[in-house]
Amino acid sequence: MIANTLGRMEADLRTAMPGDKQGVKYQPEWVNAMYALLCNKHSNIHFQVEVCFNYSCPHVRSRRVVDLFVEAWKAMWPIAEIVLGDRTVDLRR
Repeated sequence: MIANTLGRMEADLRTAMPGDKQGVKYQPEWVNAMYALLCNKHSNIHFQVEVCFNYSCPHVRSRRVVDLFVEAWKAMWPIAEIVLGDRTVDLRR
């Protein structure tokens, strides 16, 4: 059985940090909405995090891209900590 997508929320995580970065507006409401989705759910909700890399970036077209992938995964750790709560395992080693 293939699951149907009944809803989708997409947010740029840069909106969670104040300060004008490349024209990204500070909008903490997106983080609040993600938190509510992750921690206050009462149904079978699935959550997915997507990281986009721009192929026009010279780092993406070099061996440095491996470091970018690692840093992206490490940056998602706080989300995992929130979801897992007391069940966390230190994967940062």
